[in-house]
Parts: sequence; C-alpha cells; structure tokens
Amino acid sequence: MRLIHFVLLIATLFYGCTSSKREVSCDYIADYYQSVYLAEKLYHLEDYDRAFKILNGLSKTCDLLDQTIIYELRIATICAIKTGYYNEALDFVRQMFEKGYELEAIENHSTLSALVSLESWPKVVADYPEHRRVYENNIHYDIRQQLEKICQNDQLVRNNEDGIDWEKVEATDTFNQNQMKEILNEIGYPNELKVGPYFKGDSHMGVNTLFMHFSDTAYFKPILLEEIRKGHAPPSVLGSMIDSRQRASGRIDRFLYGIYQNATTEDIFDYPNLDNRGMAIGLAPLSLERELQSLRQLRRID
Repeated sequence: MRLIHFVLLIATLFYGCTSSKREVSCDYIADYYQSVYLAEKLYHLEDYDRAFKILNGLSKTCDLLDQTIIYELRIATICAIKTGYYNEALDFVRQMFEKGYELEAIENHSTLSALVSLESWPKVVADYPEHRRVYENNIHYDIRQQLEKICQNDQLVRNNEDGIDWEKVEATDTFNQNQMKEILNEIGYPNELKVGPYFKGDSHMGVNTLFMHFSDTAYFKPILLEEIRKGHAPPSVLGSMIDSRQRASGRIDRFLYGIYQNATTEDIFDYPNLDNRGMAIGLAPLSLERELQSLRQLRRID
C-alpha cells in the first residue's frame, strides 16, 4: 500500500511539473524578446522551419505573447502549419483564443483555415466558448472606458485647429498621468488581455503613446521595467517614454534608446553601448530593428 502511495505521489509531482508551461517562471527580457525578433526575421525571409523551432522552443518555458506589429503567436501558428506540425498549430490556436482571437477569424484566415479540415478541429470548436468566456471575464471594461476617455483627451488638446494651448496640454498630461498611476496600481500595465483590443471599430486607445507625454519617468520606469520582464508591457513603451522626455533636455546626445527613426549617432548618448542598453529593457539591437522595419514594409503578417 505504501508503495502504491509513493508511486502515485511521484506521478502527481511529475505531472504537476510538466503539464502546464504557464506555471514556469519566465523572464521575458532575459529569455524571450531577442529570440522572438530573430524568429520574426526568419518568418519574413520565409524560413518557416527555423522560425517555428525557435517559437515552439520558447513556448515550453514562456507563454507566447502576441505583440502588436510582431504578432509572434500568429507567426508561430502559421509556421507550424507550413511545416506540417498540426498538433502544435492547434495548441497555438487555443492560445490565440485565450488572447481574444475569434473563431471566425481563424476559419476565414488564408493560412490558418487549413486547420478546419483536421479531424480534431471539431473539439477545438467545442472548446472555443469556454476560452471566450474566460477571456471576456478578464477584461476590465470600466478601466477600458476610462482609458478611452484619457486617450481621447490626450489627442484633443494636441489637435486643436486654433493652435495648441500648452498650459492646457500640461494640465491634461498631469491629470492623465495621475489616472495612469491609479490604473497601474489596480491592474498593472493595461495591456489588451486586461482592457481589450486597442483597435476596435472606431475606437483607438493609444496607451503606449500616453506614456510619452508623462513627466514622472522616475516613478514609471521601475514599474514598466518589471511589467516588461513579466511580459505584460512592450519594451518600446519604456524606451519611447524615456527618449520622448529626453527630447527636451537640450543635450545634443540626448536619446538613450534611439527610438526615433531619424535619430543619428550624434543624437544618441554613448552610442557604442546603445544596443546593450536597449537589450537590457527588451529592445532589439538597432541594426536588427531597422532590418525588421524594412521587412515588415515588404511583407505584412496576414
């Protein structure tokens, strides 16, 4: 009897350690972003096998994100289909549902629709309503409405046909900044898993842009860095916030992360260490980022 209990205990421990990758802690800055940038590059170069192997390997230790512009979870699914890894593709589709993708979008997609003909697809369809329910239950609709108003006011004071009233801009930014501090304290970084899609119909929430207008960078920087490390915020939001404030510093070499595409080497502080600074917050090396920007223009992710 004791032997049976011992075997059951070992089996339980083994299952608990291997059954769910979501229980594994992932440092997205150290373990994730650089590999994703490489996988995106390979995808654009149509090296689907290598891109799939990178993303599938990452998925064992980190939940794949679906960052705006990159869409690595969608890339992983497409690459899995193109290389014949259909079981992995189905698993990625389930993760897409967890991140808010609708069933119709998969079934009507030029590549992803190939999964519909699989024998196991009806089971995926049967599970979809539960994925959708969990996703929608995690959305903070009250905070979404608050953010829509904040983003609207942020742009209204900057797009005045009678000219910009900079005192009003400053007052609005201060108010929005205080609102964002409360939001961060309540739910953390308001990503799309928490407040819904940034682009929805005529609604556009420029959440990342808001941080470029905030002055209290000393307050936000450690919070954003931790949110980036957890995979809850994009690295660009921190780099953009810092460089945006540095624009007004008066220094020639004022930028720390080279976020602005027209920034020259003379505009960037300690240029030889730019890539090290950027990678320390999850950004791609500058040469790779510019290469990715060119590839994205040539070949958009469908």
